Amino acid sequence: MKLKSLQDLSNKRQALFRKRGEEGLTLIEASMVLALSAVVVAGVMLYYQSASDNNRLQSALGELGGIQTAIQTLYSGQSDYSGFGISVLTGNSSIPPNYQTLTAGKLTALTNPWGGGVSIAVDTTTPSQYTVAFDSVPQSACTPFASQNLGSQMLGLKINTHIETGVPSPASAAADCDQTGSGANANKITWTLH
Repeated sequence: MKLKSLQDLSNKRQALFRKRGEEGLTLIEASMVLALSAVVVAGVMLYYQSASDNNRLQSALGELGGIQTAIQTLYSGQSDYSGFGISVLTGNSSIPPNYQTLTAGKLTALTNPWGGGVSIAVDTTTPSQYTVAFDSVPQSACTPFASQNLGSQMLGLKINTHIETGVPSPASAAADCDQTGSGANANKITWTLH
């Protein structure tokens, strides 16, 4: 009899689980699944945003280095940068093609990974120097981008309206980057190079 009651208990237990399985999830179980899903999605989105920001920063550093290389290569035998115009860089493989705007086969503009403009100008009073300016640098990239050491070619740096002497520390660059919120994506970084 004892054996039969154990068998009955086991059958009742299986019937209870079968019945519960047919009923579906309780409200608490469904809430837990949704909360866990939300945490996972938030983590994935945060990771994606961080990876995307880092990728853009690395692309901008590559573009800046490419511009330096292109200009230095083109003008290596010259005493200064007289006569420089952006169209001189047409077809240069040092600058990524996805940041170049061509009109009638000539380079007419450069953009940066954040969608802002890149301008290059030669100082008319000191033609042995040129400036490279990146517009619309977001707050998240301003400090690491501005505090990069560009080597002995760098003569000066301007972050928005603040002029830096030498390579700024990350703390100094962060103070110079616009942190007001209204211009958080409107930082302008200008390097003076020779």
